Amino acid sequence: MRARETIVALSALVTVTALAFTSCNDDGRTLRPARPDQNASVSTLAPPTTVDPALVTVDPVFGDVGFDPPETDPANSLPGETLPAESVGSTTAMLTSSFADGGVIDPQFTCDGANTPPPLSWTNAPGGTAEIAVTLTDDDAPGFVHWAMAGIDPLATELTELTRGVVPDGAIVALNSTGTKGYFGPCPPPGSNHTYRLTVHFLAQATELSGGSLGTDLLAAVDGATFDSVTITATFRRG
Repeated sequence: MRARETIVALSALVTVTALAFTSCNDDGRTLRPARPDQNASVSTLAPPTTVDPALVTVDPVFGDVGFDPPETDPANSLPGETLPAESVGSTTAMLTSSFADGGVIDPQFTCDGANTPPPLSWTNAPGGTAEIAVTLTDDDAPGFVHWAMAGIDPLATELTELTRGVVPDGAIVALNSTGTKGYFGPCPPPGSNHTYRLTVHFLAQATELSGGSLGTDLLAAVDGATFDSVTITATFRRG
């Protein structure tokens, strides 16, 4: 009888030990059965990161979906992405003058008239312009310089006071091919019709010449420094 009691006691001890071992393996987070009114799921995972859809891009070559950081650093750009461009000047300047392009020059701007330069205006100079120059040459008399002026402020957009002999501050005015300083209007031989080229030059660097230089020298310096220009051509016939 005592042996049987001992066996029962040992069996109870084993049962208690097994229960204690099982309890030690429990992390204490066992959920109780849900009540009938509980129908929402519970998760211990971290909430997903919210991504702005505007920052999700598709690689145009491989079709991969990626995420663009909000910075505009070119190093973080994907192929085909357009970044804000630096502001630059136009390279398609327009010139307006009393010399109508393809037209006939008014005699007042020639040796038959007042022989004064025409008023000029143009659109903003392209970015990178160091200075502006203006020239007038004769296509039918190569090498003849009617007008060559440089050193004009790159922010200038007009020359309207020239008819009164007013030259912009800092401008360099060369000798024309008659040996006089400044403008000498179209003056072809009587009975002939010449084509004249009026050009506004946008220079990448200063000419570094002084006023009173030969027109051919200033013209050469201007041509060497010009990276963009706008031209009007017109004709004049002397009777």
